[in-house]
Amino acid sequence: MYLAKLNETVSAIGANIEFTRLYQNLGVTAPIWQNVHEVFFRACTHLDIRKVRIESDTGGIEIFADPLLERVFLQYCGECPAVRGAVVNDPVARPGDQWDR
Repeated sequence: MYLAKLNETVSAIGANIEFTRLYQNLGVTAPIWQNVHEVFFRACTHLDIRKVRIESDTGGIEIFADPLLERVFLQYCGECPAVRGAVVNDPVARPGDQWDR
């Protein structure tokens, strides 16, 4: 019991260190124009998505964003219930789409 809690704590600390390491350079590099479709699908290649259908209706939209945009999409997709085994329809919408909130 004690070792399990210790392992859980060490894992949480490790995750926080990794998060800090990855995002410490946010805003350091100048933003660049990035194709949302390409960056999103590149991020998805880092996940086990064999049982998930990925669709994009963003077309050729580009946004002026930090080069860490791919990491943001990776984080978003990694937290998606579909990647964790649930069924979900979680669209990444563009302005004016029916999902626009």
